[in-house]
This record gives sequence, structure tokens and C-alpha cells, in this order.
Amino acid sequence: MRALVDYGHAGGRNVDIVVWKDAQALTDPILREQYLSAVATAGATAIRLAYTGLGNQRSRELEKALLDAAARHQLQVIIDQGTQGVGENRTYPHLMARAGLRGLAWPGGPAEIPASHNTALPFTRQLGGPTDYKVVSLDANNLGPATLAQQLAMSGLTISPIQTWVSHPFLLNSHPELRSLLSSLPTVWDESIVLPGSTIGGAIAIARRSGQQWFLFAANGDASNSYSFGNINLGFLANRHYQALVIGDDPNGGLLRVDIPDINQSSSLSIDMLAGGGFVAMLSPIQTAP
Repeated sequence: MRALVDYGHAGGRNVDIVVWKDAQALTDPILREQYLSAVATAGATAIRLAYTGLGNQRSRELEKALLDAAARHQLQVIIDQGTQGVGENRTYPHLMARAGLRGLAWPGGPAEIPASHNTALPFTRQLGGPTDYKVVSLDANNLGPATLAQQLAMSGLTISPIQTWVSHPFLLNSHPELRSLLSSLPTVWDESIVLPGSTIGGAIAIARRSGQQWFLFAANGDASNSYSFGNINLGFLANRHYQALVIGDDPNGGLLRVDIPDINQSSSLSIDMLAGGGFVAMLSPIQTAP
């Protein structure tokens, strides 16, 4: 494992290693400490713990013991194939995410995930903490009822400090219009605002801020009808001017990018989405000359 860690960090790659482990193999406290110590000594950053249980007392006690031990060894944790969160990431900030929900890794892939599922999760399952939802399929032949733009929007509608994307790197590279967005996309946020008109399982639009940069993420949970958020109140931009990169669905297929050179709190902005569609905008402050 040490050689793999070194390879990931060599040549400017800056790729950290996450180790997968069956949690049921770590029920013994001595073996647990030995294993996690070895993982940390090898230089891995995080551990993905699978099969912790179904939420009964025994499984919750095991999760607590694993989280305590991981903290001692300064390892981040992703709980895979366990139960839903109940806010324990506030006690254990090294708990990056939990799975235990139907995502794109589900048998059948995106075709089994209704668009309304995507727009319900931010108001339901994700209230219990960050989720390992496995988002962003950019395979035009494997989208299900959600469009490319909705898949992209899920990167910001889903809260998870460590995100698992289901797109192969060559698919990401095949969209040059996305490179500046993908290279700047945060996974944690300083501020979030749910925009008026958002409904559970219907259409949803959220503005999120990281530092001085704002992002807008929207998705239409109706796979049969288009939807628009008209005349969005941009008051959250305060007194600054921004340049915007906007990504939406091209009615003729694929993604459509629009660049807006100057936008501020007085500007008019509408989010128009296809059935099952989505929308992403990155608003970067315009730097004024000193």
C-alpha cells in the first residue's frame, strides 16, 4: 500500500488513497487497532467501511467504535452500505459521508433513479448528514430520466465532503466546456440558500457560497414537463459584480454553456429546465484594478 500511496503523490498527481474494508472484520478491538494503525502508517487518507449493519444497537455500537478508532489514527471515514445518518458527523467531523441510499451504483444504474428522487434527497435523507450518493453520470447513453445537466447539478445539490462520481475520466475530459467548472467546484460550503419555488421531489434550486464565489444548482424532478425559476432574486450577491459560467441542457441534446460577462444583485436571471433537466452556474467575482 505504501508504494501505491507514493505513486499517487508523485509527479504532482496529488491523489490520496481510500481503503475499502468490510467492517465486520474489525469487530475485535485489538485487530481493529492493528489494522487502522497499518492503514494510517502506510499513508492512506481515508477508509471506506462497508456492512456496518442495519441500524440496530449492535451496529451503532460498532460504528461508534470504528469512528473513535479512526479518529485516533487521523483517518477520514466513509460508511458504505450502512444505515442513514442521524447527525453524528457533528460529533465525528472526520465522518465524511454515509451511503445507505439508492444512488447511481444501484443495480440498473441511472435508469432506476427517478428525477424526483434527486430533488427529494436534499430535503429528506441529506438532513441527517453528508451522503455518499455516487453522483454525476455524463454517459449520454446511461442517464435514465435525468438529463446531463441534472446529473451535473447533483454535484452541488448533494452534500458530501468526499464525492464519488460515476463518470469515467475520459467522459469528463470529453466535455471541455466543463473543465473550468469542474476544477473549481467545492465539496463544502460556507453558506446555502434554498430559492423560493423549491419543493420536495419537484423542482429545486439552491445557491451555495464558497469564499467569495457563488454557485447555483437546480434540478427538475418532473420527468414529463419543463420547469422555470423566473426572475431569481440575486440579492445574496450584495454589492459585488460577478462573471457567470452557466451550464444547462441543449434542447437538441448535450450540454449548453453560456458565459455572462457581468451579473449583479440587480440583474435578471431565469433558470429554464427541460423535463428531468438541470442547471449549474458558477459566479466568480470580477476583480477590480487596484
